[in-house]
Amino acid sequence: MEEIPRRPSRGSKYELTAEDRELLESKAVNGVIPFDDYINTLDYILANGKGRRFTE
Repeated sequence: MEEIPRRPSRGSKYELTAEDRELLESKAVNGVIPFDDYINTLDYILANGKGRRFTE
């Protein structure tokens, strides 16, 4: 079987907006965000957020 060529991924940074932070804080229970909620919320923010993305 032939190997499919792929590009190596480039790292990038994302700057959270105040709206993104509010969304994360809304998931907190007693001041702590459950890990699953944190990951799911960040995934949503990266797909739909309006923050700035920086490529290194």
